[in-house]
Amino acid sequence: MSFLTSLLEQYSIMESLDSVIKSNPAIPEQTIRDYHQHALPDNNKSDKLLSHVLKLHKTGEITTDRAAELKTHLTALHLSNQLNKISSLKTLDDHKNATVGMNTNTKKENIDANTKILPSPNDIILKQHLNHESAVKGAMLHPENPMYTKTREPGKAQWCLSVGGETGKAHYDNYTEYGDYPLYTIHDKKTKRTTAFVADPTKDKDDIEIRDEKDTQHTPYHVLVNNPSLEHTVVGDFIKRHHPDAIESLRKLPHNASEHDVTKALSGNDYNLQIDALSHPAINSDHLMSVLKHNTNPEIQLIALKHPKIDNSHITTILNDKNPLNGFIRSRAVAHPLASESNITDVLADKSDDSKQTRINAIKHNNATVDHITDLLANDPSDIVKSAAFANKKATADHIKSVLSPNSNAGRKVKQAALYHHKVNMDHITMALKDEDSAVVESAKRAYNKLNNQPSS
Repeated sequence: MSFLTSLLEQYSIMESLDSVIKSNPAIPEQTIRDYHQHALPDNNKSDKLLSHVLKLHKTGEITTDRAAELKTHLTALHLSNQLNKISSLKTLDDHKNATVGMNTNTKKENIDANTKILPSPNDIILKQHLNHESAVKGAMLHPENPMYTKTREPGKAQWCLSVGGETGKAHYDNYTEYGDYPLYTIHDKKTKRTTAFVADPTKDKDDIEIRDEKDTQHTPYHVLVNNPSLEHTVVGDFIKRHHPDAIESLRKLPHNASEHDVTKALSGNDYNLQIDALSHPAINSDHLMSVLKHNTNPEIQLIALKHPKIDNSHITTILNDKNPLNGFIRSRAVAHPLASESNITDVLADKSDDSKQTRINAIKHNNATVDHITDLLANDPSDIVKSAAFANKKATADHIKSVLSPNSNAGRKVKQAALYHHKVNMDHITMALKDEDSAVVESAKRAYNKLNNQPSS
């Protein structure tokens, strides 16, 4: 909801309230305002409902000191879509009887009732969320959380099971198996960071749902080593039972391990410990550089490449390594957001067959320039790579024209990719319709239909 929409709605409510006040001159204005605030459901401040409350007031069935009591019953009727009953409810007892068996708690009370504060050491707050509404509330971040302004919705963790509405509830039911698997949130009092943890015993360490505020997935070791006291909670007990390898790594490389200890773990032969060491708080830029330069396991290299402490120097180091065996990690490195314009220039200069995927990722990158696209379309030997240029929004109408023109030597796939670009126009389509390749002509027809909002045949 926009600020303007909210403001207009508030104005409408105030105007409507003033109208009710004017039509009930025998009742003090403050009394009416008290009923409006304290007797009506939070999400229903209608004139009709307020008039109903005032009728009860006039007959002596309700007073302002019992407004909150009436609110619970009106809220229950509202939430169950049974407000059509109110015309027959003449007393407070009638309202009580009408809501027998209904949940008469307010939304806040329901959330509080379904949020358990679990025993935990003083440095963390551990909560269990028993329903979707509680999970939504659990995603709200402390203002001092360093991720507060960096999530899709500022101030809220971007966990799919904490999205509001039916979509979020479906995710909550799926991940928790309709509440059978506990959902915990871990709140670090010092850093103000928040982590979500679904204690699903069927998941291995790579699949278990442990998510930070930006929904990045972490391992059981990661959550323990970054929240040391968590080991002595129900979450720690769960990890001990189902992920003993994380506990073993924690013994070998505890929270207070030194940078030297991390170095030894990364250079050792224990594969699991190497991976876990990349989650340790003491890891530094030199550790990451060593892994990227010397570790021969692409899985471990990829984990290092995704580390939040990575910088452009790491990206450049990988891209300068021309070992054919490292082609995969180079292709991932150039796709990293920190890959620079200079990195992309260097990658595109290597036109070997082994570097196709790396060049594809480079030309798609946000830091690829118009000049990069121009040069690639003119000089790259691979039609697959040239096609990828049109996945970049910076491709221009001139680029499209250059591959569709009659004297172009571009292949079918390149022409089709150009016709799918959002900057395609009727001049481009006209050229393509004259192409000797029937597949290109068909793509031109589809582009025409799309441009004119017509269904494809």
